[in-house]
Amino acid sequence: MKKIILHIITIVSITSALCYGTEKTRFISERITSKKMLSRTKMYLVLDQQLYTTGGVTFTYPSGMFTNPPTVQVSIEPNPLNPNSNFLVEVISNTTQETVVMVYVAQYTGESIVVTEAPAGSALVYLNAQENE
Repeated sequence: MKKIILHIITIVSITSALCYGTEKTRFISERITSKKMLSRTKMYLVLDQQLYTTGGVTFTYPSGMFTNPPTVQVSIEPNPLNPNSNFLVEVISNTTQETVVMVYVAQYTGESIVVTEAPAGSALVYLNAQENE
């Protein structure tokens, strides 16, 4: 049985703040040290944000970065003009080249809920894509 003595995950060159319209592409390096072995793994990471547009937002990855579709986390920040809106987010496509995200607004009308596509500019969409192991 191998006993892992040290397990370090180093996040390399990830900036603390995102810049609008600039995709940040970095990697996470994992180093595992045991009595008989030193193992390093490089996993790519993409951080991006875009203002929502009608028809969905497409996040495109650099060619060859991912060998399998990445694991994605999506969040939104409502536009200050729509602070009380109820937004829903859906990843409609996720491939090694791109991820497409749709944003919807839920409106309560009496006893029913009407869900429609969010208007352009109503929310800022954040994406965190990480390579699967």
